[in-house]
Amino acid sequence: MLPLNLSNADIETIKKEKNSHTCPSVRTRLLVLWMRHKGFSPGDTAVVADCHANSATNIVEMYNDGGLARILSVPAGSLKHSLTDRFDQVRTKLKKASLHTLQQARQWLADNFDYHASKESARKLLHRLGFRHLKVNPFPGNAKKLEEWLANQERWVKHLALLHRKAHKGKIDMAFCDAAHFVYGKFCSFMWTNQPKYKATGNGRQRLNVYGAYDPISGRVLTNHGEGSVDAEYVVEFLKWLRQHHYPDRKRKLHLMMDNARYQHCQFVKDAARKLNIILEFQPSYSPNLNLIERVWKYIKGLVGRCYYS
Repeated sequence: MLPLNLSNADIETIKKEKNSHTCPSVRTRLLVLWMRHKGFSPGDTAVVADCHANSATNIVEMYNDGGLARILSVPAGSLKHSLTDRFDQVRTKLKKASLHTLQQARQWLADNFDYHASKESARKLLHRLGFRHLKVNPFPGNAKKLEEWLANQERWVKHLALLHRKAHKGKIDMAFCDAAHFVYGKFCSFMWTNQPKYKATGNGRQRLNVYGAYDPISGRVLTNHGEGSVDAEYVVEFLKWLRQHHYPDRKRKLHLMMDNARYQHCQFVKDAARKLNIILEFQPSYSPNLNLIERVWKYIKGLVGRCYYS
């Protein structure tokens, strides 16, 4: 693997330009350098940057031979866009605009820069300026400040990365824990009919409670279920079950990532975890997206919800 030593000035430039440079080829080069600087392998870097692994290696060689100036050089075959001289102005105004569709983008470009483009040309221009059509991320209304919420999430992700490296080396064990509640009942779907149809459904009170743990190293999903309520005693029994059947080495610390539900946060659960050499790691408030087992529950509920019975 080729060595890569970036200066602090180059790191700042790459961080700034990797998503905003006007040339797609240069953005790819900068992304490759950024990921290699962060410790990713050439193969993983190539997947994210959408290039060949050999290209990722060649880009590192290019930087080592000619520095960042060579990386930022625009390929000779790149055609100059009619708005090239005003790209910075377009990008600045775009950041303040709220455009949801390509049709809105076309109209906005025509009104503000007298640039009349097809949908495909508008899409390519937006990509060239570093914009992507992404879903807006929800921000929990109960959180006090967006900046504080994002900072807490960033700290948590860095902490998870550290734990993951230790677990990957076999120094510790880690798993993401949470409960899911599956309601017994029927969910009505659509059908072709010439008059309204009715189907008796359950009252929604009876449900199957599943408490599980997802191990990101082995890929195992470990579950324990029942029809009783999930409370502190339920969690303690689950911790004992985990230790006895899946993580029997009590000398090796087991880190469990959890949300801030009261029944998990109580002293009774913490004392039991301490005796089992289990470290409870509580994720930031209003951050279910950071608990990987939530994706498992979503996948399972999707499978169950797609079962059709007549």
